[in-house]
Amino acid sequence: MTMHPRTVQITFWPLDWLKPYARNAKTHDAHQIAKIVASMAD
Repeated sequence: MTMHPRTVQITFWPLDWLKPYARNAKTHDAHQIAKIVASMAD
C-alpha cells in the first residue's frame, strides 16, 4: 500500500477577528485570570 501525503493549508487571521462565544458557560473573574497567567508563567 502506498501512502500519499496530505496537503494542509494554514490560514492566519488577525487577532481582532476573534470574538468570544456568547454561550460559553465558563467565565473567569480578574482574580482567576491572574492565577491562570501566573500558572502559565511558571
